[in-house]
Amino acid sequence: MKCYNCGIENVENARFCGKCGTDLESVPSAKAQQQVPPQEKPGELVRCTDDRVLGGVCAGIGRQLNMDSSTVRLLAVLIFVFTASSIGLAYLVLWAVLPERPCAPE
Repeated sequence: MKCYNCGIENVENARFCGKCGTDLESVPSAKAQQQVPPQEKPGELVRCTDDRVLGGVCAGIGRQLNMDSSTVRLLAVLIFVFTASSIGLAYLVLWAVLPERPCAPE
């Protein structure tokens, strides 16, 4: 049974959602009946399209580490300056490799 609130698949006869605790037997409101966007796998690192400045890599890392994306960007710039730009190559590789998805702020 799929939760109408968070979209997580629950066991067949579950009364409450295992993730968000929503009562699965109650009648959902009109807002909750709207299509739930597909969720990414837990722990999946992606490039965020919602909060990107350049490629979305820092926004994705910030979301993964539960940090503000501006803090991650500042740390990336500082590392870039103090390590002779070695993080620049890592950023370019991540930009090329990571999948791109919308990441609504949590």
